[in-house]
Amino acid sequence: MTVEIFVTLFEKLFARVNRPSEDPQVCWPWTGATTSKGYGNIWWHGKNFPTHVVAFDECVDDIPKGMMVCHSCDNPPCCRPSHLFLGNAQDNTDDMMIKGRHVSMSGENHGGAILIELEVREIFHLAWQGDFTLQAIGNRFGVSRTLVRYIKYGQSWAHLNLRRWHAPQIVELSR
Repeated sequence: MTVEIFVTLFEKLFARVNRPSEDPQVCWPWTGATTSKGYGNIWWHGKNFPTHVVAFDECVDDIPKGMMVCHSCDNPPCCRPSHLFLGNAQDNTDDMMIKGRHVSMSGENHGGAILIELEVREIFHLAWQGDFTLQAIGNRFGVSRTLVRYIKYGQSWAHLNLRRWHAPQIVELSR
């Protein structure tokens, strides 16, 4: 069994980075341990460090407090210094949104959703129609009257923009 002894963190990092090409568009992925989200981890002096952070710190510059190292390539194991940039949490979120990597967790996509969009549209219609109490509507759909009120006034399921929506578009649910 061969034991590797590394003098510097830089040596240890780049011993496990695959550099397949000098083409500036090609990522240099970490080949060691990764997190569940695919980010590389390197163990050094009793602590785990994200490999892209180490690559930036070792090859580009120190990382100021409050800043994070972001990937321009959107490839979590990438350690290529030219694919990394400094930003704050808002910069990272903006980059994600611009590149369309945001997964919407609203409406039916939300893990706690009880209703589907069609039901929400019918609740909205019934609430504004005025033939039933909010409680009766809630009972019919298995939700609280508070949720019915929130739907009615656009405080819940707001992404549907129901206040601009017109009743003729409603499709009756089978009862």
